[in-house]
Amino acid sequence: MTVYDDKWSHAFGELPLVACELRLLLPERWVRFHSLPESKRYADTEAEYAEILRRQNQLIDELLGGKPGWMITASPPPHQSTDLSASAAQAVLDAQAELTERADLAILSALVGDAPTRMTHEYRPEHIEPDYPPGVLHGWPLRWHTGMLDPWLRLIADDERFNTLILDADFKHLIAPYDGGVDVIAATREARDQVRQRHRDWLSAHPSGT
Repeated sequence: MTVYDDKWSHAFGELPLVACELRLLLPERWVRFHSLPESKRYADTEAEYAEILRRQNQLIDELLGGKPGWMITASPPPHQSTDLSASAAQAVLDAQAELTERADLAILSALVGDAPTRMTHEYRPEHIEPDYPPGVLHGWPLRWHTGMLDPWLRLIADDERFNTLILDADFKHLIAPYDGGVDVIAATREARDQVRQRHRDWLSAHPSGT
């Protein structure tokens, strides 16, 4: 077990490290903020990218409180060949997944300034077939300063990467950017209400909060 596994288990028990599932499992602590005015999902201009990054950096600044934190990223399971007997095709898919994972780890190592730790926990979203191999989770120490993850956050905003969890030092607050916004799991209902009130202009108009 790594320090990341220990901290996760202490703070979240058996809950999965799957960003899109946590909001359903912790609704009393969850709030979603949209990335752009009028809930526009994707940026078309550099000004819109700048607004996405401004909002996301501001949320991370607030919830980390100017202190170091942690980041957990997932490498997805490789795509499965539709013909499981086609071993050559599956080998290509596996190789592509490995190359993507290596590239992502290199990018993040450069941004974070540290090497990752492979976690014992696995990335297994509920929609993945049980027979498929799980994805790999990596933990990163995060000596946070505004803007340090902007290239990675931009990839997420374009739906090119996913399932990145940013946590404060005690794993009490969790920030999960996605293509279209940010899901926040605050330490308590009261903390959730406070951050929601501060950024009420970024909320969805939908009754569900999504």
